[in-house]
Amino acid sequence: MAAIDFGAINYVAAAVSAVALMALGFVWYAPFLFGKAWMAALGKTEEELRAAGPSPALAAALVDAILTSLVLAIVFQAAAISGIGGGIVAAVGLAIGFSGVSIVSNGAFEGRPRPLVLINLGYRLAGYPIAGIILSVW
Repeated sequence: MAAIDFGAINYVAAAVSAVALMALGFVWYAPFLFGKAWMAALGKTEEELRAAGPSPALAAALVDAILTSLVLAIVFQAAAISGIGGGIVAAVGLAIGFSGVSIVSNGAFEGRPRPLVLINLGYRLAGYPIAGIILSVW
C-alpha cells in the first residue's frame, strides 16, 4: 500500500461528503421517512426527544459525518479508488465491514429492537455510497 499523502486529500470533497451525510441523516430520521419507526423502536416520543434538546446529538452527528468523510477520503487516496463504481463498491464494503458489523453486534449485545438496528444500518448503507461517489469523482 502506498504511503498516505495527507496533502493530496481532497478536503473540499470530504467537507461536501460530510454535508451530504448530515443531509441524508436529516431526511433518514425525519418523521416522514424512518423517524417515527426509529422513535418507536427507541421507546421515545417526539416530545421526549425535543425536551432532551438536539444540540448534543447533532454535534455528535456532525463529528461522525466529518470523521467518516475524512477516513473515507484517506482510504480512497491510499487505495487509489476512483470512479463512481469504485467509490460505491469500496464505500459499501467499508460500510458493511466497519459500521455495519459494529451496529449489528452492538445491537445484539444491547438487546436493541431489530427495527432500530436495521434503520441505523440502513443509514450507513445508504450514506457511505453517497460519500464514496463524492470522494471518488471529485
